Amino acid sequence: MKIIVIGQGYIGSAIVKKISENNEILVIDNEMFGEIPKFENVKYLKKDIRDESLLKDFEEFKPEIIINLASVVGDPACLVNTSLTMDINLEGIKNICNIVKKLEIKKFIHCSTCSIFGFSDELMDEESLTLPIDLYAFTKEAQEKIIFNKLKDEIIIFRFGTVYGFSPFMRYDLIVNKFVAMGLNGKSLTVYGGQQVRPFIYIEDIVAAIIHVINNNFNLKGIFNLGGENLTILQMADNIAAQTNVKVIINKEIEDKRNYRVSNKKIKNTDFVFKGTIQKFIEEMKKYKDIFLDYENPIYYRDRTLRKFLEKEAQ
Repeated sequence: MKIIVIGQGYIGSAIVKKISENNEILVIDNEMFGEIPKFENVKYLKKDIRDESLLKDFEEFKPEIIINLASVVGDPACLVNTSLTMDINLEGIKNICNIVKKLEIKKFIHCSTCSIFGFSDELMDEESLTLPIDLYAFTKEAQEKIIFNKLKDEIIIFRFGTVYGFSPFMRYDLIVNKFVAMGLNGKSLTVYGGQQVRPFIYIEDIVAAIIHVINNNFNLKGIFNLGGENLTILQMADNIAAQTNVKVIINKEIEDKRNYRVSNKKIKNTDFVFKGTIQKFIEEMKKYKDIFLDYENPIYYRDRTLRKFLEKEAQ
């Protein structure tokens, strides 16, 4: 099939690598988080999602499916330039929706986040009240509303938990990735608070869910949580520490107040099976010694790469 992937970042790179094996892919990315990896038999277009000339590019490619991941991601990166974040995350998605609607593209996958749940002691499903408590989550909640307001047909929104796992465009500003790299480097893991609950999802499960939707010919519609495994931050850290033989240090100060547990029942009821585990990721990362040894490199942190991009643009 002909598929446009908008935003080939950490998650997008893992998706494109897999689906390009059997599909014709066009990737649209402005590379503001650094130069993205290029895969064979994939077409690349370096453009911003706010660019109205994308309409012509869509018309020429004639996609059957759109997978949208383009956003300023993570609160640290969002806070680098808040006006830019609002413009890209909100005006950008409006532009994409207008193009999708005008060209009558029926199959649209949008990637959102479970962070929009904010803080709750309840098990959150797709009908639960959202309460974002940071800028990133606020913009992702707003994106969902924009999409449902503008598009009516075969829309799928995936809300991802805290993602971990190896990607061709790696990140270490994600807590599991960073802790695994630290553990493999023999460094202690410092946990702030520790009792906050998060859903942790393996990146390969996200890729599998995208393929699951495509293989089901978009008979699945609406919002789906992809939360993975609900763990406290301390449980997650203890798991990694036990497998890498390092210590966990607990700091009772809480820097990140997000706390939520997510139900995966809806996606599981479509015969989707989660296969990822932190142990599996640790074993996988042992193959990439050069990468995990270099985990402090600024190229793996989206707020730092965004600052560098903006500094270059200002010159």
